[in-house]
Amino acid sequence: MNRRFRSTIFLPAGMILLLACGGAVPIRAEDPAPAEAAATSDPAGSEEASARAAPAPIPSQGGGPGLDSLLTLPRHRTYAIERRGGLTSGEWRAKFARARSNLVEAQVALEDSERRMDDAADRGQWRVSPPIPGQDQAAPGETSLDFNLRQEIRRHRAEITRLERRLQDLEIEANLAAVPEEWRG
Repeated sequence: MNRRFRSTIFLPAGMILLLACGGAVPIRAEDPAPAEAAATSDPAGSEEASARAAPAPIPSQGGGPGLDSLLTLPRHRTYAIERRGGLTSGEWRAKFARARSNLVEAQVALEDSERRMDDAADRGQWRVSPPIPGQDQAAPGETSLDFNLRQEIRRHRAEITRLERRLQDLEIEANLAAVPEEWRG
């Protein structure tokens, strides 16, 4: 047997209720227990016997609210959450914020890569060929031999295009779900 379960004490439901109420539940000696009431009642099941078998409500102590009133929700309040397209306002705001922040991060990464490419092109050691008079010159970033930076720039541009399309799809989804502008962040 597991040692963890050896020290566990199992309490009957009546003891748990007694402990939950702070031990201040009055016990009436004149009422028989529900099992005794069912055994001594007539076979036809009179109303008096069933009334004795029903548990008595727990009285409140000190004039405070009773246990039943504490366990019920107020009737004058509504707890419905407004949803549009299956999402709440916070979930829509989070989706839009995530999409926009991803787009901004990709744009910053692209600007950083382009700046590094321009720095490498300005150093002159990365030029493919000397400028030829009368011939159109490509942009400084395109004449560099730094293949990794060019591939990185292409990836960032493709990612920006994908994220812009995702943001546009999210706008369309929000429009179809009739999401208000204030939910879009």
